[in-house]
Formats: sequence, C-alpha cells, structure tokens
Amino acid sequence: MVRIERVLSKITYINFNIISQIMADQNSVFQIIVEQPGGTAYSHMCAGSGWFINPIENDVPEGTMLTNAHVVRNAKDIFIRLPAAHNTDIRAHVRGMSSDLDIAVLEFAPEQLNVVKQILKDRYGSEEIPTLSLADSDKVHPTSFKKPERPAVYARGYPLGTEYQMTTNGIVSGLKHTRNQVYLVTTATINSGNSGGPAVNANGDVIGINSMKLVSKGVEEINMIIPSNRIKRMLPQLMDNHEIVDAVHQALAQILFQKQLMKLGKEMATIKQQKEVAHLMSDLDEVSYKTVVSNWNQHNVGGFKRGKDGVVTPVTISDWYMKHVHNKAGSHALFSKVFKHLHNNEIEEVQKMRKTGFKEYYCEDLGCGKDHDKKSIMDNVIMPPRMVHMPKLGFEYSNGTGEAMLKYYNAPPHIKSGIIISSLYSCSNMRSSGFVVGDLLWSIDGKCVSNYGEVWNHDSNVSMNLIDVLSRVVDGVNVGVLDVVGVERVRVFKPQQNSAQIRFTDNILDAAMLSTQVTNLRGLTLKVLRMDDVMRYKLQQYLGDQHAHKFRIVVADINTQSPAYHAKSIRPGSILASIDDKPIPNTWEAFAQMLTQLDNDKPTKLITESNKILII
Repeated sequence: MVRIERVLSKITYINFNIISQIMADQNSVFQIIVEQPGGTAYSHMCAGSGWFINPIENDVPEGTMLTNAHVVRNAKDIFIRLPAAHNTDIRAHVRGMSSDLDIAVLEFAPEQLNVVKQILKDRYGSEEIPTLSLADSDKVHPTSFKKPERPAVYARGYPLGTEYQMTTNGIVSGLKHTRNQVYLVTTATINSGNSGGPAVNANGDVIGINSMKLVSKGVEEINMIIPSNRIKRMLPQLMDNHEIVDAVHQALAQILFQKQLMKLGKEMATIKQQKEVAHLMSDLDEVSYKTVVSNWNQHNVGGFKRGKDGVVTPVTISDWYMKHVHNKAGSHALFSKVFKHLHNNEIEEVQKMRKTGFKEYYCEDLGCGKDHDKKSIMDNVIMPPRMVHMPKLGFEYSNGTGEAMLKYYNAPPHIKSGIIISSLYSCSNMRSSGFVVGDLLWSIDGKCVSNYGEVWNHDSNVSMNLIDVLSRVVDGVNVGVLDVVGVERVRVFKPQQNSAQIRFTDNILDAAMLSTQVTNLRGLTLKVLRMDDVMRYKLQQYLGDQHAHKFRIVVADINTQSPAYHAKSIRPGSILASIDDKPIPNTWEAFAQMLTQLDNDKPTKLITESNKILII
C-alpha cells in the first residue's frame, strides 16, 4: 500500500508540474504600458502587447522581448504586466528598434528580470520564463486554393487595452505589399492594443507580429502581421548596440572623471584618463560617488595644503587622486580601499591610512587591477537603443520590352527577360554595390527577373517584387546584369544602413544631437528637416529614397510678435531654398556659419522652395 501511495504521489507531482507549465505559458505574452513624455502622470499613457522570444534558439539573453516599434517609440517609461500579476508594473527598456520595419526589442535590467522570475516562481513553482519559438513564415502562405483549408492563425494580445489577455483566430489569407515590405494578411481580428503581440500557428509558434489593419468603409479582415522570417533576419542587428555602449561608456567615464574625481575646470579628460578611471571603478558597483566626495569634503579627510600664495586650503579628492593614484603603479588597491571606506562612512580608517602613508597601500602585485574582463560599474547603466533602418536601395527601373530589349543588349540565349536600371540616387545601396544606370538586371541569386521586375518565390508560390527580394538580403547576393555595352557581369548587392539626413528621430542620442541643430532667425525657428517633419507638414515631395540624403532647413515655428508672422508668406513646414540669394549649404555647420555672416543692421531676403519671398 505504501509503495502504491508513493507512486500515486509522484504521478500527482508530475501532473502538477505539467499543469503549472501549461498555465505559465500564458505569460509568454504580456501587456505593455507606455508613458509618453509631456503632461501629467497617466495623461499620456497607451497600451500594447509583447512577448518573450526563445533565448536559446535565437542566441539572445534570457528575458528578451519583442513588440512593435510604434508601441514604444519615444516612450518616457515602459512597463510590462504579466498575466500572473496583471496589476504589477515591471520596468523594461528598449534594446533595439527599427521604425522602418516596426520592430522593437525590449529587455530588463537584472533586478527587474529577478522580479519576473520571482512572480512566476510564486505562482507556478518555477522561475523559468515561458517563451515562443519562431516558425518559417514563408511556408504559411496558401500555395493551393483547390482545398478550402487554410493555415490557422491566432492573434494574441490585449486589444483596446483590456486588462486580460485575449485571442482571436482566423486564417492566413494571403500577402500584401505596403511600405516597401511584404506582410502576411490574416482574418484574425487585430485592434488597437494588439500591436506587438504574436500571431501564432496551430502549434503555438510565431509566424509574425500583429502590426496593422486596413480601416476603410467596406474593408474587412485585412489584418497585417510582420512575417517571422523578417524578425529572424533583423534580430542580430537589433541586439547589437555595442557602438552605442562604447560611446555612452566613454561619455560617462568623462563625466565621472571630471565632476566627481578630477574637477579640472575647463580641461577635458584625455582618453587615457577616461579609461583609467573607468577601470578603477570596475570593482565598485555598490559605491555612491556622491557619498564619497561628500564625506571627503565634510571631514577634510585629505588634510590641508599651503599654496604658493601662502593660503592654506583643504586637500581635495582631486588633489589626492592626482598625487597618489594617477599614473601610479599598483594604486588600484589604494583607490578601492579609500572609496569603500568613504562610502561606508568609515572616516577614521581613511585618516589612519593618511597618517601611515597612502603609498603603503599600493598593490604588491603591480599588475593587479588590470583585469579588463571584470564587470564595470557602467554595465548597470541603461543604454540607449540601437536604431536599425531599412537599407536605402535608392534606384528606379524601367520594365523590359522583350525581344527588342534583348536584341539591343546582344543578350545570350540564357537571358530571356529583365529590367533596366534607369536612375540611381546618392547614398544608395545599389550605387555603392557597383550598379550603373543602363544595367539590364536579369537575375538574383540565379533566379530570373521578369520584364516587370518580379522574381518567383517557390515557397510562397507567388511572384515577389524586386524591391521585396532585395530587402530580404542580409549579407549579400549575386545579381546578374548586362552592362550598357552588353557585357555579362555579376554584381554583388550588399545591404548597408545609410546615414540618411531625412530620417525618423527615434534615437535618444540622435534627438540630443538634433536638439543643437535648431536656431532662430528674426522670429523664425529653423531646424534640420527630418522624416517627423515630413509627416507632420505633409511634405510628400520628400517621401522616397531619392530624397533621403538631402540636407534641408525647415521652418518649425514663427514668433507671433515678429514681422514674419504677420506677413503670412512663410508658414511652419516651409523649406528654405536661399538666404540673400545664396543657396542653403549641405551641412548644419556651414548653415550656422552662413547665419553668423548676416548683417543684423540690414534686411535679409528668404526664398522658399515654393518660391515664397520674405524680407525681414
């Protein structure tokens, strides 16, 4: 009897674990609450959805999350709410984001990750975070319409900001090309609040991210999701923000060095000094530098010194650092010991060290403290996200004309169709990859290009637009062309992110930089044109890759007390073409220099691109 009871007990325990895991799986999808900047608390809140991606399958840290970029773009604060604790706000931050592709990667700081694990452990007995796997989105499009069955899809999320998670079901009905991308179309209903949530197949694997729907009178069930294969391609780039980390670390090291240690006034810390201080701080994760400096100054820990003028002043922490630590072999241990004592208010210990002689506390092993693999204090700082933009292909093409075109190019028999590159834009991927105007483009990765610029996709059983095919390229692809004299060549197309001038301002560092590129000219507020302005002022003439590289100055505002306001000739959204008949230069520095050369005692003539003239 005892033996049977133990077996039953074990079976019950196993069943409980299985049930707990099934219940915990609901937490693979969660609600996102975003507080937008401006206004008072709760007045600028919006809600969306997100989900945990499998870290092992995708080589990402535990707790990595995905959502739409439009859910978290320009967010002041981001919180998630798990189904297991839907009233508990857990802070998250953006790791990487692409407004072009509408994809964002979120992550937790270590303490918030522990909060998530503790919630799951308390509720289900396991701290394992439930995740979702990515399916092959190329294989869910219906390839045959002879049978009525279609692949099932389930849209998970929090429509209309509902408190509890909801699921709508439907089928994958087809594909749709919009915004230079191909989306999966589904009949599973998507509403506001669903954005960023996963669309899963019958096995529960993700085939895409709920993104948008067509809303118009007479339009139904055109719900679009971002294909999972696009997520797979872009995830490594969205996760890789090492350049931003390096820049922020350097900036923080300089700030800490100047304001908390050196206090050298106008003198800038050198790169060597920055690295030295950043390295010395690597063991001091828990130290409050404000407390350290405050205790040093309050208790005159360093004693006093007599200056050349005979005046006696306290020895500052900067004086101490320069004399006993800077460029001193083995000073790492001294620095660490003094700062920890000051952090713990152990003032007498530091005073004893001064009486004994600070040199007595240097490392015996002069190589100590040089382990650069140790975690730096700055590793705890939340970094701005990596911003990923779609490669600017930057070209236009003309459809092929069949036999006449092939004869004109003296095409060999194996080339039967293609398109002609008719224009290339500056800063375009096609130009940088070596393509020239007049190339007859006839194949991509060995697949024929039709006379209408389409390539057959065997997985989806449809023809895909040339732009869509090139947009899917990650590392590079061979493109077959006949050049203008009919010579057959292979050009390698390599996608690269472009430093476009007209781009969305959705990077914290970018926004900080652009905040300095604003000026006032006699009542006009002038700034660099960005895609935000293009959308705000409906400047359709600046939509498209052919304009992305252009530097333009836009009127952002007009002072109501200025003559410019009452003239009513120029309005916010006007693009300047010239000042005093001199064309607007191509950089902000040159533009700022142009303004400094204006004579304040003389009128200035402005001409806009719409040929409006304003003399102020």
